[in-house]
Amino acid sequence: MSPKPAIDDPAARFRALADFIGLTEQDLKLIRLARRFIGPMLPALTEDIAAKLLGDPDTRRHFEHDGPAHPERVGRHLRRYVEGLLSLAITEELPAWLAAVGPAHGPHRGDPRVQVPQDQLDAMLGYIADRITAAIGEAELPFERRLAAIRAFNKLLWVQNAMMRGAQPGAASAATSSGPSRADKA
Repeated sequence: MSPKPAIDDPAARFRALADFIGLTEQDLKLIRLARRFIGPMLPALTEDIAAKLLGDPDTRRHFEHDGPAHPERVGRHLRRYVEGLLSLAITEELPAWLAAVGPAHGPHRGDPRVQVPQDQLDAMLGYIADRITAAIGEAELPFERRLAAIRAFNKLLWVQNAMMRGAQPGAASAATSSGPSRADKA
């Protein structure tokens, strides 16, 4: 990926990442069209993801800053996220929306009481990718269409993860550093 786009330009960063991974306009259209078969599965999909989040004490704590975590509230939050992916996929708003997701899970732009570690965000995106893959795999579509939709979603979630990493405080310097990471020093 060269040249490296500025972290503070979500559209340029999105385009560079999308170009690198091969996320095309056709992929984004497939994601938008996926609303037809993911929409009916959305309540079960978000309920499953919410159960995963709330079933783990390390992730549940991020939803308990106002008292006990409620599955309905977490489910609504996740529905808005998945609906955002599905509806914004072919709009110019997508890069800014994706760039806002990372900081919203940290103290700098979101609720200062919520600080989700990057490894938990990575794992959750992996889990979401798996659940979306399963949902698309169950759709009554020709194999080629299901495979194309699965690949499109995986590319988009990869781009989102890269954008979230670039949006976290200190990530820009860490991402461009040629020195050892904190893990290398441990």
